[in-house]
Amino acid sequence: EKAGVETAELLVKVQKDQKAADAQQATVEVEVAAATKTESQVSTMAADVQKDLDEALPAYYAAIKALDALDKNSINELKAFKTPPEMVVYTFDAVCLLFHVKPGWKEAKGLMSDMKFLENLANYDKDNIDPKVIKKLQKHYNNPDFLPEKISKISSAAMCICAWVRAMITYDRVAKTIEPKKKSLAEAQASLASVQAELKVKQDALNEVLSRVAQLQALLKATEKKKGDLEAQEQKCKVQLERAEQLIGGLGGEKIRWAESADRLKGDLTNLVGNIIVSAGFIAYLGPFTAEYRIEMAEQWVIKCKELKIPSAAKFSLE
Repeated sequence: EKAGVETAELLVKVQKDQKAADAQQATVEVEVAAATKTESQVSTMAADVQKDLDEALPAYYAAIKALDALDKNSINELKAFKTPPEMVVYTFDAVCLLFHVKPGWKEAKGLMSDMKFLENLANYDKDNIDPKVIKKLQKHYNNPDFLPEKISKISSAAMCICAWVRAMITYDRVAKTIEPKKKSLAEAQASLASVQAELKVKQDALNEVLSRVAQLQALLKATEKKKGDLEAQEQKCKVQLERAEQLIGGLGGEKIRWAESADRLKGDLTNLVGNIIVSAGFIAYLGPFTAEYRIEMAEQWVIKCKELKIPSAAKFSLE
């Protein structure tokens, strides 16, 4: 009975905690879905930013690498032109614009005369190009003849410079486009981190509740087993008790019979001598006679035993 009460109380507690856990899990699942959606959006934004970077950076690094092919002799070769080809001048006009110098071959030769010219190209501040300069360079960028593969037919050194100029223009365009995206991405990542941190707290709390419910369910299962074992034991005891009562009742009936047998045996023991004498005479002498005569003689011998005060049964019988 006590086990039954304990099981019922535990079942109520398990159901209550399970209900609370289900409600909390439903809330967490909604927030997990929201966080997953946010994470997907952030991933999309990051992919978009990376796509823009993948467009600008390879060209930029390729241009920087191309500059490695230039040396002092290459620059001297360009400076040696008294009347340089039109596209060489056109290329260096773009360089002059980027370095805030008036376009012209004389000015271009002045830039090339700087011992750090190649270093200046490699370390150019690509992140802070004047928008006015970029606007002026658009005609160069859109000119179908201002391409490295076309300039290479005129001068390999000018080809490297052309690639560098185009890389600067591309990088600037992408950088200006990508900056707001990078800012939005950073904000979204911060928001996602905050959501994930808050979600983790709730998930940890949910796991704690689920763990407690699991423990209670295990305890409930053990308690129900114990209750079942006790009920089975109780039923077994009832059956054994019923059988014992039946056995005791049966033995009670036997008691009367045993008492009667004991009394009869006690009488037989008292009359043993007389009964033996009559039985011996009956067997030894009365065999040839009729039944009536044998009974009559036996009765007379019993009377004689009584006269001689020899205990014997009042009525003799060989049975």
